[in-house]
Amino acid sequence: MLLAGLGGFILWAVQERSQSLPVEPPPTDEPAFAQTPPEETPTPAPAPEVSEAVTPAETPDEPEAVTPAFAPADTPEIAPAEPPEEAPPALAEPEVDLPRPSTETEDCSRSGDTTICASSVLAPGHGNSYGPQNLTDGNDSTAWVEGRDGQGLGEFAVVEFGSPRMVRTLTIRNGYNKNADIFAKNSRAKDVEIRFSNGDSLEITLRDEPGSQSMALAQPIETKWIALVIRSVYPGSKYADTAINEISVDTD
Repeated sequence: MLLAGLGGFILWAVQERSQSLPVEPPPTDEPAFAQTPPEETPTPAPAPEVSEAVTPAETPDEPEAVTPAFAPADTPEIAPAEPPEEAPPALAEPEVDLPRPSTETEDCSRSGDTTICASSVLAPGHGNSYGPQNLTDGNDSTAWVEGRDGQGLGEFAVVEFGSPRMVRTLTIRNGYNKNADIFAKNSRAKDVEIRFSNGDSLEITLRDEPGSQSMALAQPIETKWIALVIRSVYPGSKYADTAINEISVDTD
């Protein structure tokens, strides 16, 4: 009886115990410990937009090339145009200091304050002389005739003034104007170079005819002397001697 009573008491105690305890939910497949979710990699915040007016910081020791705001980055920089050179004044005073051309065999003649020289002179003959004085005597029966072998290419005559003159016009009487026969027999200058003491020069072509041929300069030239150099000729029918009858200069 005692055992039966003890057993009944134990059974009652167990039932009371089970009723007083909280009911646990049935086990699940989840682990006993809650899983910590994987840490998410933080997304970097977007960089703040930089205003066009803000200039990025320069990298030390690497200066940043500056592109002009008005040109694309790939457009080469164009150097500014140089200002045009000023035109020289029309009547600029030249330096009158170049020595006149001369030769060891030259022949010179003086008239007043003007000296006339020739690089060579044909030897006198038939009662005629052919020196440089004939270039300014105003006489068609006389002429300067060069004395070099051949046609006299490179030979010259010089008119030298006592002081600088402003030359405007040059007049030449080509050939030996004594008469038509003598004119044809002797050579006449064709292309001549005119030189001035300031370094200027010009080329002119003379006509193959007697009489005066005048050449007005494009602008007056201040000079101390004028030289006429023979560059080519009209060959004479008999003589290989080039003649020039007269040279005159219009000066101020």
